[in-house]
Amino acid sequence: MKKMSDNSFTSHFVELRSRLIKSLIFIFIIFVISYTFAEYIYSFLVNPYSEAVKDDPISRRLIFTALHETFITYLKVAFFAAMFVSSPIIL
Repeated sequence: MKKMSDNSFTSHFVELRSRLIKSLIFIFIIFVISYTFAEYIYSFLVNPYSEAVKDDPISRRLIFTALHETFITYLKVAFFAAMFVSSPIIL
């Protein structure tokens, strides 16, 4: 039987580390780009809801109830957009 060498085992970890670092860098770059467009992405995602309730007799709208909620929402939108765009590279 052939014995597995430690060099082969560590080379796999080195390759994994380099791929993870490249993936995280790519996600961060896409995150920064998508954060600049987060308001437009959010509007695109909310548009079906706003079209569905525009003729409703009850006046419905989305609101932010806290000062930081807009910022956190745009961060979440940018993060999920970055994960969506970079998923082909990661996978």
